[in-house]
Amino acid sequence: MKKSSEANEHLHIESSSSFGYELIRDFIMPELLGKHTPELLYWMGKHVARKFPLATFEEVAEFLKRPIGESFKL
Repeated sequence: MKKSSEANEHLHIESSSSFGYELIRDFIMPELLGKHTPELLYWMGKHVARKFPLATFEEVAEFLKRPIGESFKL
């Protein structure tokens, strides 16, 4: 496991929302998925993309504003 100072340097704590997502993506998911993390995240991303088809950048921006917040910009 990484030292706490390394973890703090890795995370860009700009808001509680982005901190939570970075914590899950960069630390928790790799611990759970182990060496298969890249393949499983790729598969999950494809599944999400099929479930929520978005055709334009505007649709993507609107979709991402929900979990990320209004500060999201493309």
